Amino acid sequence: QLEEKDIFLASMSHEIRNPLTAILGYLDLLRDMETDRQKSEYLNVIDYSSKSLLGLVNDILDLSKIEENKLDMVYKDFDSYYEFDNIAKLFIARADDKRVYFN
Repeated sequence: QLEEKDIFLASMSHEIRNPLTAILGYLDLLRDMETDRQKSEYLNVIDYSSKSLLGLVNDILDLSKIEENKLDMVYKDFDSYYEFDNIAKLFIARADDKRVYFN
């Protein structure tokens, strides 16, 4: 039987995922049309951030699975340079706003 917390998490994840899915879809369309390199870079940062947010929503749902011992671990290779580069771009944007040099 589902607890109120589980019902709330399922409902909230649905409400968050729907707009995020739309954002990601429109980002794909914009990236396909964009020819300016700087704008494409900004779109890539937004895309990465949106996917990270979607991952967090999925992780919140996984918390319920962990509590019920129903979580399956999936090991997958990833490009660490790509991940760190995208994270750095998020910090660079914030640093530039504050006139701070980020290296």
